[in-house]
Amino acid sequence: MKNGICILLGFLFLSSCSTILTSRKQTITFYSNGDKNVRLFDEKGKEVGQTNKDGFVSVKVRKKLASPIYTAITSDCRHRKIELQSRFNAVSYLNILFLPGFIVDISTGKLCRYKKKSYVIDVR
Repeated sequence: MKNGICILLGFLFLSSCSTILTSRKQTITFYSNGDKNVRLFDEKGKEVGQTNKDGFVSVKVRKKLASPIYTAITSDCRHRKIELQSRFNAVSYLNILFLPGFIVDISTGKLCRYKKKSYVIDVR
């Protein structure tokens, strides 16, 4: 019984509002306004998606404090850099009631979310 109560209290005190109420990843949609055969790479050089015949690709991006930079490569090998802009997650204001929640949100990266949900890849 004591162990159960300790585990429950530990969970409540070591969690925060953003950790409970928001997901780890956010879906970002990219649209290519010219070339419809564009591949998208993350910061580590890993391919994360390719546009469909309409020029759209949706990618689940993990939330973090730094703004990640994605690279779009067209079929004729032109490179375009796209920086996802982070902003403060409004749900984190609920941590005012329990300040260690800010530390948890910072360590999990959920203190921020991405400002825009869609980006245009200008390849003209």
